Amino acid sequence: MKPLPAALAATALALAACAQPRPPAAVVPGAVTVQFVEPDRFTDARRSGGRGADPEVLAALREHLERLAPGCLAPDRRLTVRITDIDLAGETPFAVAPSEMRVLRDATWPRIELDWRLADGAGTPLAGATEHLIDMNYLADFNARNDSGQWRHDRALLTRWFRRSFCPG
Repeated sequence: MKPLPAALAATALALAACAQPRPPAAVVPGAVTVQFVEPDRFTDARRSGGRGADPEVLAALREHLERLAPGCLAPDRRLTVRITDIDLAGETPFAVAPSEMRVLRDATWPRIELDWRLADGAGTPLAGATEHLIDMNYLADFNARNDSGQWRHDRALLTRWFRRSFCPG
């Protein structure tokens, strides 16, 4: 086998590096703290629908918010998000046995209520608000439709809010 010319070898290495799966964005410890206030009273944060919350749903939403922080928050900023209610997109059909299937319809949009506080590294409050996030047009969201992950419409709702509120530009 003949050796590859140096330029061709360098190009092949660069292409191979691009093809390697990239790890998820690094999470900056403490940049975002997510708290769930009385999750047993949430409207619908369960895999199989109904009042309350399942730990894996809450963990997925927490991890999603934590992944958004490094690209938007300055290193000396700390964000605390207190989620007070969740109503996941869709609903579970009650006519059949409880399942993890969620039926998405125009009238079953995602809704998340939260309070947030932004502070500097010393803990001095800089800003804060109470937000009621709703996406009544969630079925038309092209990005969420191309995401195959669980709770994609709910994560898309949080992403839009986070970027609008905390990302520069």
